[in-house]
Amino acid sequence: MTSHPHTGDERTQFTNTPVTKIVEDLRHTAGKNIWIVGGAGVLMPLLAADLVDELYIQIAPVILGDGIPLFKAIDQQQRFELVDTNRYGQLAEVHYQRLTTE
Repeated sequence: MTSHPHTGDERTQFTNTPVTKIVEDLRHTAGKNIWIVGGAGVLMPLLAADLVDELYIQIAPVILGDGIPLFKAIDQQQRFELVDTNRYGQLAEVHYQRLTTE
């Protein structure tokens, strides 16, 4: 996603369409998983729209000071459970899966 239009290539498409619209459209097309990478600007609208089933969060050992938070307040609580952890050199990755509410 970008605010600067770009033509992309045969495997890449740039858009300024809201991420929630993109995911809703993709959920109605053939295929399996939708993989989206981004920070709070991408994640929070998806969480607010209840469109996140899994989270893969990578943690780097860098202190940014006044960095940008990954999570911000949303209206409804969502619960996830830890599925797996991985180490890639100095990066740690945690994988969470959404708990269904019944």
